[in-house]
Amino acid sequence: MLLLSIQVTTPDGYRLLIESAIAGLSLLLASRCLVCLVRGTRIGLFLKLRWDSFSPFLYSATATGALLLGLTIPFAVNLFCNESWAKNKILKRHGNALLTLLHNAAQLRKPIAVTLETRKWYMGFVRDSPNLDPQEQYFALIPILSGYRDPASLVVTQTVFYEMAYKEGEDRNDFAITIPLNSVKSAHFFKQDVYERFFAANRRPRRRAAKIEKQKTDSSAS
Repeated sequence: MLLLSIQVTTPDGYRLLIESAIAGLSLLLASRCLVCLVRGTRIGLFLKLRWDSFSPFLYSATATGALLLGLTIPFAVNLFCNESWAKNKILKRHGNALLTLLHNAAQLRKPIAVTLETRKWYMGFVRDSPNLDPQEQYFALIPILSGYRDPASLVVTQTVFYEMAYKEGEDRNDFAITIPLNSVKSAHFFKQDVYERFFAANRRPRRRAAKIEKQKTDSSAS
């Protein structure tokens, strides 16, 4: 039920109609094969007599069998797959890059950096894997850092450090931020040490100054 319910809410338009038609035909074919196998047995003949007296319509047993298969197969599938497996499968087929990133970040417990339309910037952990329902396009982020991007250079300036509050015993879930997917301009995995070494706003001036100083030293030495 889980896998099929997720899959129903993900595709739209003609894709949903085509997949529904294929599923219906598959169930009808499977039901017809079962009916043909059973009706040649003793119990099959007994059931056929009973069924004909109850529903004398042609192929009504096949149609009913397809309905019963459609109701029972999802529960059987759930015995062998969990929610994470189902979402991984659906995201590979129908998910976009952002949904896949958020799902992987939640599963792997890796931090991500997110830039919004307002140039607001957040770094933190995805609390829950995103809901694939098209009517609920939001995700929750537990922030570690937040700030903004400069309007001209788009360099990130960090302004709020949530780790200090967490270390004082504050519940991280109380700081969770609900973000609409359509407000995200960019998102990626985030490594604090790599960011500080190579991409932080104060790194480039220092590296440039060090390079200029080295050039001056070389020139004076020569």
